Amino acid sequence: MNGTYYINPGALGCHNKGEAPFCILTGRDVKFYTATYPYEAFIESYNRLNVPSKEELLSIFFSSHAE
Repeated sequence: MNGTYYINPGALGCHNKGEAPFCILTGRDVKFYTATYPYEAFIESYNRLNVPSKEELLSIFFSSHAE
C-alpha cells in the first residue's frame, strides 16, 4: 500500500495482557507499536457472546481463564 508494509510481529491476543503488538515497515524504516484493549472485557465476552467451543479456546490460548 503506497510502499508501506504491515508486519505481524507475533501472536495477537494469546497471552494475559490487553496488548496487540504490530509494526509498520516503510522502506527500510521499521516502527513497532502496541495497541491496548480491555483484556478482562475481552475474556468476559466469550461468555456473554456464547462463543462456540469457548472452553477449548480459552484453555488453549488463555489457560489462566479456562473454566
